[in-house]
Amino acid sequence: IKLEVVEGNKEGSRWLIVDSVHICLKQQVFQNHDVWRCEDFRDYKCPFKIITTKEESENGLQIVTMTKKLLHNCSKDKVKPILHKFRLKLAKRMRADLDTPWRKIWDEERKILMDGLKSESQLLLNQVLLELKDSRSFRVSAQRARAKETPTIPKTHEEMDPEKVNSFL
Repeated sequence: IKLEVVEGNKEGSRWLIVDSVHICLKQQVFQNHDVWRCEDFRDYKCPFKIITTKEESENGLQIVTMTKKLLHNCSKDKVKPILHKFRLKLAKRMRADLDTPWRKIWDEERKILMDGLKSESQLLLNQVLLELKDSRSFRVSAQRARAKETPTIPKTHEEMDPEKVNSFL
């Protein structure tokens, strides 16, 4: 079973992706292990639960116990984790490359994603392409990430930092 921890939608949150399909959110934290529940637990009462060792442990993330994957009563596919990781890559690039326009970053990252999915099934490829047609939602989240890195324009003299202002004296 493949486990991968990625950043969540909210700042500071972490998601556990199980077998590149199931997204689990951290529900409880204990001294030696973490309890993760399916993301649809609140809405659909999906009974899937996995208990892992701490991320910071010396052996890395390991499964302590897990309910059977057949117990999922929510529909899952590989598309959502793929798109979430793609959204994280876009946000990271937008924060790092402040001078690069959105369209260029979108085109480069989209090409990398499509090249990486060439070996997958045609159905999965079509689903991802269909989701990528809504580029506006991807752009909004990436621009929000860039806005956090962009310095604000001072409105008063008290807000102005003299070290950041070029003086020509």
